[in-house]
Amino acid sequence: MEDKFKITKKAGIYGILGNIFLLVIKALVGYLNKSQAMIADSVNSAGDIFASLMTFIGNKIASVPKDKDHNLGHGIKVNTKITKKGKIIFTNLDTID
Repeated sequence: MEDKFKITKKAGIYGILGNIFLLVIKALVGYLNKSQAMIADSVNSAGDIFASLMTFIGNKIASVPKDKDHNLGHGIKVNTKITKKGKIIFTNLDTID
């Protein structure tokens, strides 16, 4: 069985490559057909590239083995940071009128 970090790394890479392909195709088709909706969807694919990149980077950090300072490994650090950032984002969304 493959290591879970290797599987996640592959998923991140495939996600990045697939979304780059979608971005280029959608932008090209949108430009050629003068379709604002298709161009907007290509921008959405750019956001998906960013999400896949964050998955790749987070996996790289989490895959570092445990050491003296991180007796449970580095994966706990990544999950904690993501949880804190998520709470900050949703707290700020509640304040928008």
